[in-house]
Amino acid sequence: MNRLTRFFLLATFVIAILLIVILQFISNRSINHLISGNQEMLEDFHVKSDFNELKENMSILESRLKGLVISGYIRDTEYLRPELQNINHTLELLDKNRFNSNVHPYLKELKELIAEKILFNRQVLDTLRFRGKPAAELMINSHKGAQLAAAINNDIIRISELHRAKLTTLIES
Repeated sequence: MNRLTRFFLLATFVIAILLIVILQFISNRSINHLISGNQEMLEDFHVKSDFNELKENMSILESRLKGLVISGYIRDTEYLRPELQNINHTLELLDKNRFNSNVHPYLKELKELIAEKILFNRQVLDTLRFRGKPAAELMINSHKGAQLAAAINNDIIRISELHRAKLTTLIES
């Protein structure tokens, strides 16, 4: 082989190696981008799951409270404790999620509304216990509990939308 052919083969070999390295670098970057996108989607799934669990726990709490008022009987003062523990556990799970800074005020408001709803439910139970079924029914029919539940659902929707918008911008970038 003459010298020119050797040089041509060597240059082709070096160019091929460089192309392989560049392609590996590009594919590595693409794979990392896909992995981070999948992690964000998984986080979004956890957030949705936590919010659905919170809604479900709030509904169960409301249903049990109304059932107690309808029956007019309270077994003990801690009858709703499991539901309250489930709600607090779900709020702890939500605290562990990474939200962007514009979500935090709504998350704080959500926690305040939930605390207010729990206080209202305890007031209904106390009213049932000390003043009887008609007074507790009047409290439930005042629609304060329903208004609080609606406000909680609106905050959950607002937080979900803000979180989804953050996810969308991350995926598009």
